[in-house]
Amino acid sequence: MGKEKAQPAGETSAAEARPAQPAAPLTPGPAPATHAASAPAPAWAAAPRRKMPDWVVAVLVAGGLIAAGALGFSLMQRSRATSTAAASSAPTQLEKPGTPAPAAKQHPYAKYLDVTGIRVTEDGRRNLKVTFLVVNHSPAELAGIAANVSLRRSTSGPDEEPLTSFAFRLPALGPYESKELTVPAKTKLRAYELPDWQFLRADLDITSPQ
Repeated sequence: MGKEKAQPAGETSAAEARPAQPAAPLTPGPAPATHAASAPAPAWAAAPRRKMPDWVVAVLVAGGLIAAGALGFSLMQRSRATSTAAASSAPTQLEKPGTPAPAAKQHPYAKYLDVTGIRVTEDGRRNLKVTFLVVNHSPAELAGIAANVSLRRSTSGPDEEPLTSFAFRLPALGPYESKELTVPAKTKLRAYELPDWQFLRADLDITSPQ
């Protein structure tokens, strides 16, 4: 190997004599453009709606109104039919005002016995006494007779309070026979306050025989 040529002292090479240049600062450059990938449209996305024609809307509204009217008419007819059926099922025979109630079952002696000839008097203590005739209108003897008698005005109704009442008993009464009886009567009226005999009615209620 050959020897390198020695450089004289005090001399420097041109490369060493040149001052060092500062390194240029690194500046960030524009980032490379990246293209964002567009996302695909979802498969479930609804298709754009189509506007319903006006005439279709009008037909649907008219149909709804007609259906509602028919339903209301049907319900009204059904309600009217139900009320008519209920009225027809109710009893049609109504008691007329003033119609007397059905008479109670009469005693078998009622069509044969008669109380007549009513005379009303007072005793010395102002107690009311009634004298009357009991008549048997049947061709048979009637035995064991007991009855209550209510004296009312001849124009009184059957439900009106009697003026006075009394009771009597007869062991027997022969065919077509009559007997006169005098019994005390219950009343708050004096004898002269009662109507005359022709304006009195004796209602007979036979209690015996049963």
